[in-house]
Amino acid sequence: MMTKAELEGVLTRMALGEREAFDQLYEATSATLFGLCLHILEDRAAAEEALLEAYTVIWRLADRARADGADPATWLTTTTRSVATERRAARIATSGRKDAVPTPDAASTGPDIPAPPQIKSRLDKALFNHRSIGETLLRWAVGALLGAAAAASVAFVALNYAIPVINQAVLTAVVEGQAGVTLSARYESFSGELTVARIAGAPEPGRSHELWLIPPGAAPVSLGVLDAQGRAVVDLSSAAPEALLGAVLGVSSAPQGGSATGAPSGAFLATGALTLLQ
Repeated sequence: MMTKAELEGVLTRMALGEREAFDQLYEATSATLFGLCLHILEDRAAAEEALLEAYTVIWRLADRARADGADPATWLTTTTRSVATERRAARIATSGRKDAVPTPDAASTGPDIPAPPQIKSRLDKALFNHRSIGETLLRWAVGALLGAAAAASVAFVALNYAIPVINQAVLTAVVEGQAGVTLSARYESFSGELTVARIAGAPEPGRSHELWLIPPGAAPVSLGVLDAQGRAVVDLSSAAPEALLGAVLGVSSAPQGGSATGAPSGAFLATGALTLLQ
C-alpha cells in the first residue's frame, strides 16, 4: 500500500482524469481491496465483480476523497466495503434466505490476495476505451457530411444503432450531488435487478431517501425508499436494458414511506446516469 502522501497524490491526479494515476493506484491497492471483497463475499467470482464495481466508483469519485478530507486509505477500504456488503445483501435477499447480513469488523480486511489480471483489463475497457453512443453518432454524422451518398448509408446505420440491443449487460451509476449524498447503483440484465447502496449522506431526522428512475424525456418514476441501512433492491425485469441505458437515477428527501403525490418532494439531492459497464 502507498503512503498517505502518495495516495493523496494519485487521487488528486485521478480527479483530473489521469489514467496513469489510476494504474498506479490499482497496482498498489488491488490485492488489499480484492482480499477485502473476498473476505466479505466468500466467493471468488462475486468478489471479482465487487472489485470491478469498487474501482469504478473510486475512479468516478476520486475528487470527493480529497474534498471530504478523509484519510485516503480509509476512504478506499470504506468505499470497497460498501460495495461488497451491498452485493452480499442483494445476494441474500434474492436467495430467499432469512439470515441477517453480517457487518464485518471494520478493522478486518482479510489477507492481501492478488486480483485476477482480467479485472484490470475489464476496467481499462470500461473506463478508458468506451465510446458513448452520442460520440459514435457524432462521428457518423460528421462523416455523413463528406457526401450525399455516404449520408444516406450513415443515416441508416445510425438509426439502427440509436436503439442498441443488449442481451446480457451490467449498467452502473454513481449518484451524487451537492448535498453530500452519494449512492452506488448496479443493474444486471440477467437478473433484472437494480441494487443500490448509500455510500455517504444520511437522510434528515424523520425523513427518508427516495429513489427515482428518470427515463430520457419522461417524468420521474419512484423506485421506493432506501432502507435503514441505505440499501434497495428493485425488480426492473420488465424493462428492456436498452431502455435503461442513459436513464438517470435520482434521490430525493421524502416523508417516511415515500412521496404521497407520486412526484419528488423538491429538488433531487443527487443524480447519476446509468452507463454500460463492459
